[in-house]
Amino acid sequence: MSYPLTKPEAILQLEQELGFELTDLTHNSDTNDGIPRSKTYICDQEGEVIQLNLSACSLEDIPNLLALERLETLNLAINKISRIEGLEKLTNLQALHLWRNQITSSEGLEKLTNLQALDLSGNQLTRIEGLEMLTNLQSLDLSGNQLTCIEGLEMLTNLQSLDLSGNQLTCIEGLEKLTKLESLLLSGNQLTRIEGLEELTNLQSLYLTGNQLTRIEGLEKLTNLQSLRLSDNQLVRIEGLEKLTKLYNLELSDNQLTHIEGLDHLSRLESLDLSNNKLSVIENLPQTSLIELTVGGNNIEYIRSSFSDKDSELLPCRLIFDSYGNHLEDIQRWQQRKPSGTLALPIKVMLLGNHSSGKSTFLNSLHKRKKKKPGSTHVLRVEKRPDLEANFYDFGGQDFYHGIYHAFYSTGALYMLFWKHELDKNSRDKEQVTAVGDAHKQKILNFNRSYWLGQIHYADRQRRIAGRDRSSGENILVVQTHADRDYQQNLKGTVFSVREEFYIALEREDTETQDKVLQKRDKAAKRYLHLRLEEEIARLKEKMSIEVTDSERALYNYIIKGEDRKKRKKSHRPSHTEGLRYKMSGYRDSLASLKGDLHQLYLHGEVLYYKDDKYLSNLVWLDPEATVNYIHTEILYKGIIGRRGIIEKAVLEEKDKHLVRLLELEKVIYDNGQEYIIPGYLPLADGDEMYEWLQLSYLQPNITLKFEHFIPFGLINQLICYYGQGENELKKFWRDQLFFTLVNTPSEKEHSKRKKEDPSSHVEDRVFETYPEGRYMVWISLNHEQLTIEVYIKPIDQGIEHQVSQVERMLLQDILDMYWSNLPPSNDERYLSRRRQEHRRLREKFPIEDLYISTSKLPLCQERRLFVNLASIDHYDPDKGPGGARGSRGIAVGYPLNEDGTLDKGQAQPTSLRSFQHLTDNKHIGKMKKVFISYSKEDKAELKICLQSFKPLEDKGLLTIYYDERTEAGDEIHPTIHKEISEADVIVVLVSPSLLSTDYITRLELPLAKKLRKRIFPFVLKPCMWEDNEIISAVYVSLKGEEASLQILFDRESGAYVSESIQLGVWKKFMEEFKKKVLYINT
Repeated sequence: MSYPLTKPEAILQLEQELGFELTDLTHNSDTNDGIPRSKTYICDQEGEVIQLNLSACSLEDIPNLLALERLETLNLAINKISRIEGLEKLTNLQALHLWRNQITSSEGLEKLTNLQALDLSGNQLTRIEGLEMLTNLQSLDLSGNQLTCIEGLEMLTNLQSLDLSGNQLTCIEGLEKLTKLESLLLSGNQLTRIEGLEELTNLQSLYLTGNQLTRIEGLEKLTNLQSLRLSDNQLVRIEGLEKLTKLYNLELSDNQLTHIEGLDHLSRLESLDLSNNKLSVIENLPQTSLIELTVGGNNIEYIRSSFSDKDSELLPCRLIFDSYGNHLEDIQRWQQRKPSGTLALPIKVMLLGNHSSGKSTFLNSLHKRKKKKPGSTHVLRVEKRPDLEANFYDFGGQDFYHGIYHAFYSTGALYMLFWKHELDKNSRDKEQVTAVGDAHKQKILNFNRSYWLGQIHYADRQRRIAGRDRSSGENILVVQTHADRDYQQNLKGTVFSVREEFYIALEREDTETQDKVLQKRDKAAKRYLHLRLEEEIARLKEKMSIEVTDSERALYNYIIKGEDRKKRKKSHRPSHTEGLRYKMSGYRDSLASLKGDLHQLYLHGEVLYYKDDKYLSNLVWLDPEATVNYIHTEILYKGIIGRRGIIEKAVLEEKDKHLVRLLELEKVIYDNGQEYIIPGYLPLADGDEMYEWLQLSYLQPNITLKFEHFIPFGLINQLICYYGQGENELKKFWRDQLFFTLVNTPSEKEHSKRKKEDPSSHVEDRVFETYPEGRYMVWISLNHEQLTIEVYIKPIDQGIEHQVSQVERMLLQDILDMYWSNLPPSNDERYLSRRRQEHRRLREKFPIEDLYISTSKLPLCQERRLFVNLASIDHYDPDKGPGGARGSRGIAVGYPLNEDGTLDKGQAQPTSLRSFQHLTDNKHIGKMKKVFISYSKEDKAELKICLQSFKPLEDKGLLTIYYDERTEAGDEIHPTIHKEISEADVIVVLVSPSLLSTDYITRLELPLAKKLRKRIFPFVLKPCMWEDNEIISAVYVSLKGEEASLQILFDRESGAYVSESIQLGVWKKFMEEFKKKVLYINT
C-alpha cells in the first residue's frame, strides 16, 4: 500500500494561511494511542487529507478548509472560535471536535449530514439549534454549556451517546424519540425529578450525579441499565430499582440515606458506593455478585450477621472505613467473627509539650527507684506499666519530630500536656542535636499551650472524620512545671476543654532542696497528680474492653501486650505476615483475615502496616515505638540533621530499604532523584541568601491562611513531599518555605482524557478538578510564630493571568486535603472524583473552626489585610447573613491581624463574599456574579437607568457592579480596567454610535473581554451599525435580546425616546433575559 510522500497542495495553502507548518502522520503509526497530535494531518492512499488536527492553535476563526472536501475527522478543540462557519462543503465529515471554544450558537452544521460524532462541550451555548439534519449522529456532547432546556434533538434517532452534563437543565424532556440511546449523561444540572426516560429502553449507562433529586423514580422500564450514578443528590431512600436486574454499578454516595434497602433483586450488582450518607447499619446487600463496596463517611455502628436474613443478629462494629478503600472484605470478615470473650486493652498516656518542659522527668518520677537525670527525649520513649494497665508515650518536643506523631494517636488515649512559662509562646530556639563536642545547633520551634491543645483536638477530630472514635471527646490533663521559678497561670478563655490543671515543681536547685516545707509541697503536688492520673486511667479502662475472637486475642496478646517479646529481640524489624500467622499458636484465621486485622490495627495506631503497597503488603512492624526509635537512631540519626535535610539515596537505602519505603509512605521523606529530602530536617529559611533572593520577585500573597491556634504537625512534610514530586524547573525548600514551578502542559491525549473525566462530577468540578494549563511560580510560606500560610503565585507564560484564580482554588484544596489527611494513595484518575467528593464532605461536615482566609482581592483595613472565617464562607446562607443576621446578603465579617499575628476582633469590617467565590463550593456564593459595564460617556442617562435596573439584584447579593466611576481614588485607570474585566463574570455593553466610536472600548475593553472568554451581554441603546462589530454581533444575534433602538421607540430626528415607559419596558425585558441567561432565574 503506497501513500504520497509530498505535502498536498491544500495543506501548503492552509499552512500559508495559518502561519505554521503541519506534520504529516500518514506514515507514522504512533499517533499517541490513536489521538493525533495538534498541527497534524493524515492522508488516504490517493493523497487526500482525511484527518486534520488544529486543536490548541489559538484560532479565533475556522480557517478556509474548502479544498479539503474528503476530510473525515476535524479537530478544532481548545481554540477561541466564536462561530461555526465555512464547513458547508465538508460533507464527508464523520467526526467534528469543537470542544472548549467560545461558540455561542450551534448553527452552521446543517450540511454535514454524514457526521457521526459531534463534540461542542465547554462552549457558551444557551440553546440547541441547527442540528435537525444531522440524522446520522451517534455521539453528541453538549456538556459544560449554558443550556436551560432540551430541545431540537427529536430527529437524531440514531444517537447512542448523549452528554448534557454541566448545564442548567431543570427537567428531562424531548428525548422520547432517541430510542437507540445507550449512554445518557445528565450530571451537574438542576434536575429535581427523574422523568421522560420511559422510552429509552436501550439505555445502559445513566449518570444523574450532582442534581437535586429527592426520589428514585421513572426507571422501571430501563431494564438494560448496567451503570447508574445518583451520587450527590438529596435522596433519602433506595427505591424503584427492582426491575434493573442487569445493573452492575450503582453509585449512591453523598445523599441522605439512613437505611440500605431495595437492592434484593440486583443479583448482578458488582460495585456499590454508599459512602457519605447517614447509615448506621450494614445490611440487605446483594449476596452473590458484589465485588466492591464503599461505605466510608457513615457512622456504622452495626453489621447484620446475614444479609439474606433481615432479622439476623446485629453485630457491634468497631471497623474503620477509610475514604479510598474497598470495604467488602472487612465487612464479610466481620460477619464471620465468633467472639469468645473480652480483652482489656492498655490505656495510652501521651506526654506532649515543648522540649525541656518536664515530660521525661515526670515519667521517671513514676518509678520508685531513682533514675539518672534525663536529657531531652529525641523522638519517642515508651514506658509500659502493667500495674496501671497503661503505656506511657514520651514524645520528643523538637518540631522536626512532629511528623511521625500521628501514627500513635488512638481512641481513648489520655493526654498530658506539660508546659513552662519560658517556652509558652510560638517562637524560635536552638538546641544541640548532634554529637557531644559538635557545635552544630539546629533551629527549633517552640509552641504555646493553645497550639498543643489544638493538636490534641485536631487528632481527635481526625479520628472522628475517619470513623475511628465515638468517645465523648479529648481527655486532657495540663501540667505547668517549674513551680519553683514561675507563678501559676491557668488557662483563660480557651475554647478547649481540659479535665484538670496542675502546678508542680519536678526538680529544684540544690540550695532549695534543703527547705523541708518546699519538699513537702512538691511531694504533695506530685502525689496528687499521680493519684489523679491513676483515677483517669481507671475511668478510661472501663471503655477499653473489647469483644474478641480466639484468633484476635492471640494477635492482640502477641502485639499489644508484648507476649513472646523476648523471642523478638530485634523488634524494629518487620515480620512477614505468613510467618507471623504461624508464630501465633492461637491464631486460626486465614492469611487474608490476618491482613485485614493488621490493617485495622494500623488505623487504630497499634502497628505499622501498609496493605495496599506492593512493596510492603506482606510486612508488618509490630513494635512501632521500637521501629521509630530505630529510624531516628540508625537511619535518620542526629548526625543526619546536620546534613540539612538532604542525603544521598545510597546512604539511606543501605540501612534498610523497607523502612525507607515506609518513610516515603508516611511523608517523612521523598524521593528527589539521586537523593532523599527529609523535610522535617531542613533548616529554617531565615538568614539564607537564596531565600532572600527568591522572595524579591513576589509582591503580595494571593491567599493567606490564618490559624487561630495551630498548624498541624507534619503539614510541612506533606507540602514538600507533594509538590516536590515531578520534574520542576525550580524546587527549593526549607522547613518553613517552599518555592517550586507548577507545570501543567498536558498532551493532546491528556486533553481528551481530561475532557472525558468522570462525567458524574459537577461542571465546576470539571473546571477545577485539575490545575489549569501553563507554568506558574509558586511560593508557600509558613510562619509558625504567627500561624499563617501565605501562598504567592506568579504566571510564567504569557496570556494565562486569568487562570490564577483557578490555581488559587487548587492550591487551597490541596492544603486543606493535607490538613484532613485526604490525599488518596496515588494521583490515579480513579481517585480524583472520590477525592473531590470527600473534600466537599469534609468542608461541609467537619469545618476548620479556627481557620481564617484572606485574598489579594480584599480591601485593606488601616493597611492591614482582612481575614474571614472559612467555615462562615462555606456555610453562608443569604437568608441568614453572617451570624444569623438578616439583611446582610453577600457580606461576611473580616478581621485584620495584630502585630503578634492574633486576630484583631475589635476592628471587624464588612467584607464582600464574592472575593471568595472561586475558593468555595457554596452555591449561594457561586451564584453571585460580577458585572462590568462598558459604556460611552455620552450615554450617562442610559447608564443611570441601567444601574437602577441592576440595583435590586445587587441588594440581594446576587451580583456586584463595576464601571469606571467606581475606580478608587489613587488607582491607575488602565490597570484597574484590565483587572476588573479579568475578574468579571459578565461584560454588559451599552451599545450606541458613541460607544462604537470610542477606541478605548472597541480596541481594548471588548478585545480583552473576548480574549479572556468573558460572557458579553450587549444592549443596543440607539440606532447604530452594531452588526459591523464582530464581537458584539456574534453574541447579540445568539442572545436574540430586545433592542431599545427599534423605530417605534426612538425618534431619530430628535434623538429622544417616544415614551419613557416604553423605554423602561424594554429595560425590563432586557433584565428578564439577563436573569434567565446569566443568573439562571426564570421569571
